[in-house]
Amino acid sequence: RIGMSPYRESWPATLDLLGDWGMSRYIRLCTASFDMGLSQKLTGRGYDSLTRFTHWLGEIQRLAEREPVAAVRDLIHGIDYESWLYETSPSPKAAEMRMKNVNQLFSWMTEMLEGNELDEPMTLTQVVTRFTLRDMMERGESEEELDQVQLMTLHASKGLEFPYVYMVGMEEGFLPHQSSIDEDNIEEERRLAYVGITRAQKELTFTLCKERRQYGELVRPEPSRFLLELPQDDLIWEQERKVVSAEERMQKGQSHLANLKAMMAAKRAKS
Repeated sequence: RIGMSPYRESWPATLDLLGDWGMSRYIRLCTASFDMGLSQKLTGRGYDSLTRFTHWLGEIQRLAEREPVAAVRDLIHGIDYESWLYETSPSPKAAEMRMKNVNQLFSWMTEMLEGNELDEPMTLTQVVTRFTLRDMMERGESEEELDQVQLMTLHASKGLEFPYVYMVGMEEGFLPHQSSIDEDNIEEERRLAYVGITRAQKELTFTLCKERRQYGELVRPEPSRFLLELPQDDLIWEQERKVVSAEERMQKGQSHLANLKAMMAAKRAKS
């Protein structure tokens, strides 16, 4: 919704191109929007629209550090959320009720951010986390008797426990994420993996693809290095599969880098 409003001119196509650029460089959408090379992919109104959006988002982020209440208020007004509600709701009455809910939520957030005689002021991150956990707990109570899978991110699972936990995509490039591998900064990813592992009370299952189609090619993902750091006697592999060690992975990476350098040197020699 932030992406689609208020920058509506050519935003859907811009987001598609931005997503392609982020995937090709293994970076998130927000990071990709600030990438210097993006101007080669986007031009004209799409690039101008994205530039205005990223600058506005940066201003909101900086404001959130100094004045979180003002940041939330400017965010709601900046995306023209009320107009969007009236455009997409089945009736003006429904839009009015939904906007009242937004205003009530903003009022609650303001109280939590400013604090009172009994409670210390909270940070914006703490407020969002509190609302997320409360929503999850309320849904858990209302759906307690339902036989269904509950999906959540690793961040949202903090502080919660479940009898059976499935961690999907335990592969190099996913966890740890490829951008963290490229930046040689995987400690936060390791902590996230630990959070997921410790959510399980009885049984923990890891999954990874045998094969994955990526950019038109069929690849065989490697198991996450975090699996190698676990006591191997505690792991039961459903299918026999050669687990690549950290040394082998480094050798493979160095080999790819050497081949790339050789190709670039050959091209320079020809020119």
